[in-house]
Amino acid sequence: MIYPYTYFDHKIQKFHEGLTHFFDKLFELDLEEYDQDQLLKTPMIEIVGTSKTRLETPLREIVRLYHALNAQEKDLIKRSFEENNKIEELCKGEGEPKKYTELPNSIREAIEGFWKTLWEGFSGKENINQHLKVLCGEVLEHFHEFKKQPDQKTRVCPFCGINGLKPSDDIYRNAYDHYLPKSLYPFTSVNFKNLVPICHECNSDEKKATDTLFKDGDRRIAFYPYDSTIDPAKLSVTITRNQAYNPSNNSTLMKKNFKYQYDILIDGKGDERIDTWDDIFRVKEKYQRYLADFETEWFEQLKSDFKESVEDGIAFERFKTKTLNKLSRELLANEKGIIKRAYYQYLFEMSGFEEDLKFTAGIRAA
Repeated sequence: MIYPYTYFDHKIQKFHEGLTHFFDKLFELDLEEYDQDQLLKTPMIEIVGTSKTRLETPLREIVRLYHALNAQEKDLIKRSFEENNKIEELCKGEGEPKKYTELPNSIREAIEGFWKTLWEGFSGKENINQHLKVLCGEVLEHFHEFKKQPDQKTRVCPFCGINGLKPSDDIYRNAYDHYLPKSLYPFTSVNFKNLVPICHECNSDEKKATDTLFKDGDRRIAFYPYDSTIDPAKLSVTITRNQAYNPSNNSTLMKKNFKYQYDILIDGKGDERIDTWDDIFRVKEKYQRYLADFETEWFEQLKSDFKESVEDGIAFERFKTKTLNKLSRELLANEKGIIKRAYYQYLFEMSGFEEDLKFTAGIRAA
């Protein structure tokens, strides 16, 4: 990913914390039947008690079914809850994530029915429990505060760099993606360490329910969206051409038969997390499609800027440096900036490009 989000404490996480307390007590006490006083913290008693269908009834059923499991099955449920909520460790390839399909048959349907639908009721304005709203606030409120965090970089989607995110205090918000898909992994659907604002294209068109942790049955590592060690300055996106480029015809890259590729590196090296990122969000493929759409516009802009620099007496090397530095500064603020910078860098690194640019810009030699 292009940059990390900064995780911040917000009361919205209290819902997940309340459910964590419930399951911790479930594992500890192994009650024969549901007892709210032993299983729930005081604020959650009101929340659950006023949501009979969505919360209390399924929790009662989970208590009953859990008690009927054998010791080995109970241990599996406990380990699944604990492991699946270690989101950062799982992204690093540590721990043993468990899917719904691995849970005991007798309790799987109850757990799946509860956790898969929990987010819809929690995130929807019309469905939210009023006691829950008082305790945790709403997702839109979380989005507004998330955007306003002083060290939060949230102008463009960090999973593509192509589309912008909605501004703070907008009446709408971006979707929150379940980084570990809630359709595959139980117990994580309202854990905000597994929830990330994301653009519509990345969420609905690309990622959907793609398994973040496995591909074709093999475990893989992935970027953790709240990993503060991710440094956008160390990320490089470059274009490598596999055939000659004719700058006098600036549509060459747009032709499907022109062979080139995007290389994405961290500190000049490959990284398995980049491979996972590209597989899930198809970033390299999207960058090619967007460059095809915008190349003519960007090339014309480059010619215009170059003409002005020549008129101002600015040397070509100075013009190149200023142009690339400006694009680097704007990577996290401007939509598609990451593609534009890679394109300009590719052009500037071509042998003899200064003369080619003068020719296409109609600048005569002095």
